Amino acid sequence: MTNSVAMNPLPTQAVELLHRVKAETDLQTQTPSGHTLFTLYNELLDVYTALGEEMCKRFSAKERAYISRKIAAAKHYRKGRHEEKLNVKDSEMNALELSEIQLNAEIDQAEIYEQYRTIRDSVDRAISYIRSLNSYLKISEQLPDPR
Repeated sequence: MTNSVAMNPLPTQAVELLHRVKAETDLQTQTPSGHTLFTLYNELLDVYTALGEEMCKRFSAKERAYISRKIAAAKHYRKGRHEEKLNVKDSEMNALELSEIQLNAEIDQAEIYEQYRTIRDSVDRAISYIRSLNSYLKISEQLPDPR
């Protein structure tokens, strides 16, 4: 994870919650109670919602970085063509080289956005897992004891 994501408490909170889900629902060591499942489920929903809200902000930042890079490249291209009298190809290459900082910023923002998406998808899978586990436990309670 990049420092921007790792330093943000929300992804850290989500990953810690995913580890808790795994530990507290391990059927090899214990059968989780309904209360435990619903507590985890509610926490997962809260984190999922917060990640979605943060993803909206990250998407906007990603798009702003893209627009910023395109504008910078256009300005460098225009300057190369009009002031420096470069041909089309040389002006394009010059603009690309001069907008490298903006390109790297755009890539960083896209990376952060994708990391949030990955974490949110993992939380979504954990929500589905809790639902399935709850259904399984409910059905298994109704079955006769195999002993």
